[in-house]
Amino acid sequence: MELFEREELAVSPVVDLELQFLHAIGRLKVASHEIIDDVRARIGLSVLQDSFEAVVRSSAALNWTRDPIDRLISGHASFGGKALLTKDRITRKHY
Repeated sequence: MELFEREELAVSPVVDLELQFLHAIGRLKVASHEIIDDVRARIGLSVLQDSFEAVVRSSAALNWTRDPIDRLISGHASFGGKALLTKDRITRKHY
């Protein structure tokens, strides 16, 4: 909890895309923008605005996954030198 209070909380726009995929296949009941907007309002989450080209370049070197969404999210965090909070154990192991 200390990290949440100390650090700026931000999300890659790729997370919005992944949440929308989950909504489209029925794994989430609400649209991605509703989730992002709710978390933004409750805890001050921001959406990172880095260059997509820079994020892709950073992601290209991450050969530990073939999942393009995981790769882009991890690459975005890596590009910004940010900590990455994820439930995905494979991403945690390699990031």
